[in-house]
Amino acid sequence: MYILSVFLGHNASMTVSKDGEILEVLEFERMTNIKNGGCLAQVGVKNPKLIMSAVKEYLKSKYNIKGFDLLLLNQLDILFLRKHHFTSDQAILKFFDAERYELVHHQHGHMACAFYQSDFQYVKGCSFDGGGSDGNFNIY
Repeated sequence: MYILSVFLGHNASMTVSKDGEILEVLEFERMTNIKNGGCLAQVGVKNPKLIMSAVKEYLKSKYNIKGFDLLLLNQLDILFLRKHHFTSDQAILKFFDAERYELVHHQHGHMACAFYQSDFQYVKGCSFDGGGSDGNFNIY
């Protein structure tokens, strides 16, 4: 299963994985030369749709991917995409060549990133951040 994970805030990036193995993480700043840039942040790219398309196509081409089984986005990214670029969820899925999408809550994403990069099978942890769709301090 191919999964495309998209984050459009500061340090915007896309990650592609296959069957649970991360193939590549590509930050938009590699394409735009805007340090810490993102589509949502004040330091934003001029044409986010063009950059999103270029990064997606680069990843598809490099790994010979026809389409993605799953697209992962957070709530702010979905709101941004609906407000500025796409009129429906189907248009978002078509643009990213994905079968379906799932929302990832902000703090949960931080904790999952820390957990899955560790060697632990079980953890207790917390995520403390400036904010997100699920608060700014969570214990897992």
